[in-house]
Amino acid sequence: MTPSARDSATNGEGNSAKPDRRAVVGLAAVTVMQVLDLSMVRVAIPSIRSAFNTRVDMAAWIATSYILPYAVLTSLYGKMGDELGRRRLLLASVIISSVGACLSGLVPSLPLLIVGRLVQGMGAAGIFPLAMAMVSELFPANQRGRALGIWNSITGFTSVLGTLVAGPLVQELGWRSIFAVVMLVSILAIVLLRRLAPTPQDKAPLSALRNFDWGGVVLLGMAVTSFLIYLSSEPITGVPPLRDWRALVTTVLVFAGFILWERRSAHPFVSAGTFNHGGFGQASCGAGLREYVMGSLAFLMPLYLTDIRGLSAAPTGLLLTIQACALLATMQLGGRLADRLGSRRPAALGMALQAGGMVYLALLPSTAPLGMVISGMVAHGFSAGLALAALQAAAMRHVPRASLGAAAGVYRMIGVSGMVVGTTLSGAILQQGLNRTAAPVGAYHSVFWVIALAALMSAAVGATLRG
Repeated sequence: MTPSARDSATNGEGNSAKPDRRAVVGLAAVTVMQVLDLSMVRVAIPSIRSAFNTRVDMAAWIATSYILPYAVLTSLYGKMGDELGRRRLLLASVIISSVGACLSGLVPSLPLLIVGRLVQGMGAAGIFPLAMAMVSELFPANQRGRALGIWNSITGFTSVLGTLVAGPLVQELGWRSIFAVVMLVSILAIVLLRRLAPTPQDKAPLSALRNFDWGGVVLLGMAVTSFLIYLSSEPITGVPPLRDWRALVTTVLVFAGFILWERRSAHPFVSAGTFNHGGFGQASCGAGLREYVMGSLAFLMPLYLTDIRGLSAAPTGLLLTIQACALLATMQLGGRLADRLGSRRPAALGMALQAGGMVYLALLPSTAPLGMVISGMVAHGFSAGLALAALQAAAMRHVPRASLGAAAGVYRMIGVSGMVVGTTLSGAILQQGLNRTAAPVGAYHSVFWVIALAALMSAAVGATLRG
């Protein structure tokens, strides 16, 4: 059994105790389940869309329904982990997510699939912030970039494997088979987590839950949900996207209520003080924009390869695997560069190159050789990997040990919120473009231009990071 989290935490304060690197493997095991689910589902989205004969903007909710509770609850999990013990809460997260995966694989209709994905997201919301906080706690500040790079590389390899396996699996056995794989991996993740993850010796009682800001959780959830309805209102309210002012007014009012509530709360769900730790605010903003880009492309590329290039699930999965390999190739490099040079340069360079990749895809005609499409996907993967660990390290570098869980939760909440908005808005823009033009490639190009703008904004934020 690895040393306790409390013992290992002394590394974050500069003591000489050597962190147990096996713990990184144990913590990465649980994120493997999450990444495997995301990578396999994105390959399956065209098949699910065809199976239920649904529109593109409605198909986007297959991803959005998973990410929505993730965005709302991830900060709560991080804060609860600081109080109740991160390891046991992480185990609970994996179990809840596994139940959702089981439901998703068995449902007979799209609305019930969305419910299953909601349950998955409710559990998965705790996986990243709790594991990230535990990794940050195990390693001193000057080694966290490398440790996070190793952790990201393990999950990055899983993304490669998931996209590679998903294509043939969906094509031969159907989209439901991917959830059976997720269930099997979740069992393995629970075993590895129990054996390798650090075990804290002091645990707060469950009665501590009474002190949490449940009102803030509800208000934030309502604000995010109403905003997503505004972005993609047609499948829900019948009003074209970005035109249902009822949803927009509701979003503004509820979010204003959330801010007032948080200011008066004795134990705020999202503490304003979290943003006072070094470059946490800038890094989180950059991460939100980066995840906007990543979420948009994760939803868009399988549909692009299917609709514009006419590829089936197996070759689509193969091309997405090549993209994931490129991402994996630079994940550790980004972490090492962040430790040696600081986070500013790898974060800004990575996102600037990603913006260039999106412009390249936006200008690519439908008649271009498939190799040119692959080149753009590979360029995206290489550039995206550079910024990942650099932004994470910048966010967590100056956060006190006692606040690591809450900070990781807020960081992930902002990032996932960007992913939610990117997925939902890309689906809405794409559907509007398909409704207006007889040439589908033009609709895809318009979305690529919007993604390029978000990547450029993230690069600008990265350039403002200190160190």
